[in-house]
Amino acid sequence: MRALYRVIVLMCLLPTLALASGMEVLTLQNRSVSGVLPVLRPLLEPGGVMTGINDQIILRASSANRAQIKAALAKIDIPARQLLIYVSQNHQQNNEQNELSGHVNLGRNTMSPRRQSGTSPDGQVTTGIRNGDVNAGIRLGNTQRSTDQHTNQMLRVVDGGSAYIQTGVSIPIQMHQVYLSPGGAIISDSRVYRDIGSGFYAKPHVNGQHVTLEISPQQDKLSANGAVEQQRLYTTITTRLGEWTQIGGTDTQGDHQNRALLGVTGSTSAAQGGVWMKIEEVPQ
Repeated sequence: MRALYRVIVLMCLLPTLALASGMEVLTLQNRSVSGVLPVLRPLLEPGGVMTGINDQIILRASSANRAQIKAALAKIDIPARQLLIYVSQNHQQNNEQNELSGHVNLGRNTMSPRRQSGTSPDGQVTTGIRNGDVNAGIRLGNTQRSTDQHTNQMLRVVDGGSAYIQTGVSIPIQMHQVYLSPGGAIISDSRVYRDIGSGFYAKPHVNGQHVTLEISPQQDKLSANGAVEQQRLYTTITTRLGEWTQIGGTDTQGDHQNRALLGVTGSTSAAQGGVWMKIEEVPQ
């Protein structure tokens, strides 16, 4: 309580003290004390004093040095530039599976030859010939799957500020745990939730028409087998206002084959992803 009383008394006496000792109180209009003091302190002459309380800077220095500091303060105590950050993330995946197999069955009966062919619901083509207990066939199959995921997000932030955005869903995951105790095994079933989504962290610094940006986008995707596929990126770039810039990408390919006596199966997979961003200034 005494400390607060002393601060109030000091604030009341500041104008009088300023006139008597070369002290001046500068009231900030847009920026914070912590944001301007590191910039102004190098300008302070030896023996001068500069400190901050709330939104005011208390300055004690010669009249010439005070004028120099006030001129610098007028250039930096301006409204912060408002920015819009756009991030576009995409992920494409293609899978193809091919199968070529045959069979031959031998028997003792004799019948006139008969040819059979058809197409299964999954697109596999089969053809064969049967003569009594002897039949032979061949099967040809091709299955293709593709996914295409696009995410566009926008975030507003001030120049020099930090911002984070994430959107998605929480999926339940069943947990089955077994604990061993002196009395025997204890089985515990529980459910936890995992967030699946996309978002980004960003911190911009504007210099004229150029922006230096610390950015870390992320994108999660739930695969068909229940696994979570993740795409992460962290980088610092410099770009121009209003221009789309690619800041990262992925490109993976896979090939797998199984061979047997009368057949072969193979699968190929390819995945591509990219991250683009753009920064625009909001008109004041």
